[in-house]
Amino acid sequence: MKSVFLLLLLFLSACTIRMGAFAPRRPDIVEHRDVSRDDCLGCHDLSGRPDHKPDDDCLRCHHLIKGV
Repeated sequence: MKSVFLLLLLFLSACTIRMGAFAPRRPDIVEHRDVSRDDCLGCHDLSGRPDHKPDDDCLRCHHLIKGV
C-alpha cells in the first residue's frame, strides 16, 4: 500500500512539473493571441518569481483559454 501511494505521488508530481497543470491560463484577449516568449517578457516582469527563469518558455505552461 505504501509503495502504491509513493508511486501515485511521484506520477502526479512528475505530470505537474512537465505539464504546468496548475499554471494560470492566459485570458483570451488580443494581447495574448499569437504571442512569443519575448512578447510575454515585454509585459510581465519575472524578477520577483523565483520559480521562473528568464529562458523558460511561457507558452509551454500558460495556455490560452477560450470560451470563458
